Amino acid sequence: MESSYAFRSGDLGKIWLFLPEAIIKGTSIGITIFWANFWFFTLGLVAMLIAAWYAKQFTMGVLLVAFLGSHPFQLYEVYSNLGYGSGQVVGLTISVTIWALALHLPLIFDRKVHAFYLWSLPVFTGIFFSTMREVRVEVMIGMAGVLVAYVFYADIHLKAKAALCLVCLFAFLLVSAGWGHYWEMKYWRAVSVVKAHGGIPYTGPRDSHHVFWHMIWMGLGDFGEAKGYAWGDCNAFRYAMPIMKRQGVLPKDYAYAGTETSNYFYDGVYPRYICEGPEYGRILREKIFADIRSAPIWYFNILLRRARRILTEITPVRLGLGAHWVDIPLSGWLLLPTVVVLIILRHWRNIKLIVFCLPLSALPLLMYSGGGQTFYSIYPQVLAAIYAAGVWVLLAWIYGTLRERLVSHFRKGPLMTGP
Repeated sequence: MESSYAFRSGDLGKIWLFLPEAIIKGTSIGITIFWANFWFFTLGLVAMLIAAWYAKQFTMGVLLVAFLGSHPFQLYEVYSNLGYGSGQVVGLTISVTIWALALHLPLIFDRKVHAFYLWSLPVFTGIFFSTMREVRVEVMIGMAGVLVAYVFYADIHLKAKAALCLVCLFAFLLVSAGWGHYWEMKYWRAVSVVKAHGGIPYTGPRDSHHVFWHMIWMGLGDFGEAKGYAWGDCNAFRYAMPIMKRQGVLPKDYAYAGTETSNYFYDGVYPRYICEGPEYGRILREKIFADIRSAPIWYFNILLRRARRILTEITPVRLGLGAHWVDIPLSGWLLLPTVVVLIILRHWRNIKLIVFCLPLSALPLLMYSGGGQTFYSIYPQVLAAIYAAGVWVLLAWIYGTLRERLVSHFRKGPLMTGP
């Protein structure tokens, strides 16, 4: 019933991603999530182009598709990283943000939309994010950008903006609860099937999603080594295990090997893991809060160093076609002065576009900035699209001005006459 800890660790929606390839190949043996990743990413770019056309920002849409569609980290995760493990779904976070951006692009650029679209959008968005959260919990960070789009949409009053946010959150919570009941029903169905065939069902604790404080504790290993933090599951286990033994949560002789086995079992079959149950998360949370309260400067310095990584360790901005590409030199440090200039020029729509995509950078800021986690950021690609759109507008203005002057000159010039 359980292989390793796949079922009990949550995020059960990953199984959906295997369905497209299973349908294509007609078998569930030796399949990957390639086709799910490919179509979800590709159709998201197509949706963005259509949304930009509707928002009367087709040039910006073409540029966004070109730069985001050439994102090196995303292309690797979608097309190349097909090995077993969590790496298979890493690219989903950016793809979800692309879909959310496509859906909200008309609002970001203050395009007047039909009332039905305006009020059905937060319902669909809440359903969308709650469903994708069942696959990978990190994707829900993109909802922050969605709420920004609602709050700063210029075509509605303040009460309507608040209502849009509340509708979106309500739909998210309602559908999330529905998915919880769905997985519970599937669990008991699996139990009955295993029992009917003479097997031993798994009856131990289960999580809906990965343990939140486990990720935060490990993440502090990027710059918090002085207080005992280190990246890696076993490092968190080593910290929590003695405390759990002293508190009677674990047997005194409990031991584990790696992350997938131990010397204690449920029903004599399924290994008992340290991270199961609320006590493990509570112990990690207490240490994190205690360290931050006792040394706030230490934590603030970690945030500063993470922010520096977000601005310096970015994926190259490039334009690619097939196996060929051109890198465009662009520093992440341009983010701050660009926002300042846009504020001075009162280009609020471009500011909203940037802010919508910034929550992806909150993942390395608040959780962990090492191991290429800063590559989640797409703000460099958005900046490149804004710069390119600005250059296009400038060139169009220069061309139009020169053309007008030339036409005016020849119309007003003296007529040529013969001798």
